[in-house]
Amino acid sequence: MNSRVAFACLASLALSVAAYGSERRAGRIATVVHEPSDMVVVSAGTFAMGTAAEEAENLLAACREELGSANFFCTEEFPGNYIIKNLSLGERAVHLDAFAIDRSEVTGAQFRACVTAGHCNVGPLVEGDRRYIRDDWPIVNVTWQDAADYCTWLGKRLPTEAEWEKAARGTRGFRWPWGNHDRKDGSNHGKAESAAMQYTHAVVRPQFRRAYFPREYAPDDSDGYNYAAPPRALRWGEGIYGTYDMAGNVAEWVQDYYSEDGYKRLPAVNPVREVPDDSALGARIVRGGSWAEPKFFSRTYYRLPAAPQDRSSWIGFRCAKRVD
Repeated sequence: MNSRVAFACLASLALSVAAYGSERRAGRIATVVHEPSDMVVVSAGTFAMGTAAEEAENLLAACREELGSANFFCTEEFPGNYIIKNLSLGERAVHLDAFAIDRSEVTGAQFRACVTAGHCNVGPLVEGDRRYIRDDWPIVNVTWQDAADYCTWLGKRLPTEAEWEKAARGTRGFRWPWGNHDRKDGSNHGKAESAAMQYTHAVVRPQFRRAYFPREYAPDDSDGYNYAAPPRALRWGEGIYGTYDMAGNVAEWVQDYYSEDGYKRLPAVNPVREVPDDSALGARIVRGGSWAEPKFFSRTYYRLPAAPQDRSSWIGFRCAKRVD
């Protein structure tokens, strides 16, 4: 090898080393993403459950405003109405052991996986109104047993009514999962049907000496969604424990049977109504309101009865479990 060739080889090697060193000095930027856990933990303790007197007045005002022509249902002239039952719940101190609850509502894709595994009923995917079954939306068309079976598959269970309420409102008695102030894009809710539509279905009830307007609800896209939204889609829908969509989107099954007596005869420690109430014909409880109902249904303390065997396009669920 002559000197000219040797010099060329050395020069080439030097350039390669310099390029390699320059590349290393530039470095790389690595982004570490921490995905939130699937469940949040709610610590043991006491919280106020139910409707305080001053909050009942606020709820009544919201009922009258949001139901429009059908606000007859906000009056005590209709005492069997569940709207009035919510006004008369009262408030009481309840102690709960620590528990964990799903951060988000169970989706269609998650429920489909349970069906594929052979543990869940295929009914929600093929029965009811299938327009509302989408992989990225909360699963609906689920009976109470469908929801319970899914939770069991994962070693969980449905939350008790008390657990659901504490996870939604915390220990400060919030009206909404995020606090007491209203947020336009905090809940995916519906609205009362237009007055014109309600008038077309109005009937006269002589015993009340007035026209009776049936409660008819309609989707409301003012919150960004006409129907259900993918979990966590509403940017202000996060609650104080890190849960999402506990106000609106889809109403959620809980463990308890419904009773017109509210919380009477239930203990103040880890309460759950496990025996059907004759006055409610075996109805279970749903919480949180939905995309198909007026916004006041989405308040953290608001409760509704639902037939456990029904498949509804506005009822879904999330799971919970005890934490030692």
